[in-house]
Order: sequence, then C-alpha cells, then structure tokens
Amino acid sequence: MLLSRLQQDQSLLFTHFSIEEIGVKSIEYLGDPHKDGERAALILFNSGQKLMYKPRSLATVSYTHLRAHETRGNL
Repeated sequence: MLLSRLQQDQSLLFTHFSIEEIGVKSIEYLGDPHKDGERAALILFNSGQKLMYKPRSLATVSYTHLRAHETRGNL
C-alpha cells in the first residue's frame, strides 16, 4: 500500500521535497499501527534522501496543538 502511494504521489514528492527518483532502498516502519493497520515509516530512497511517512493528516494535529496552546494561555 505504501509503495503504491509513493507512485501515485510522485509529482507531489518532487514538487514539495525535490525527490525525483522513487526507487526505494529501505522502509523502516515505526510505532503502532493506525487506521487500517498503517504505520508511520521512515523511507530511504536510492538517492540517499529520506522521507517520514505519516498515515494520517497532520492538519488535525497542528490544529489541535494550536488550540491547546491558545487554551493554555486563557486558563
């Protein structure tokens, strides 16, 4: 599943991270499984570049962190 996502997102990987080659040298899975059994992973590409994959959106995490920070100041 992860490898198919990398292929689907090849243009995004190039645009945002300058990863031109999708050749994967290794994948190190980290932590406990999330939704649908997916886990965070550290991907090492043949080019030597590394990418941390998170199986869920960080938008919610960022928003939650921001709200917690705002609330802390109002206590």
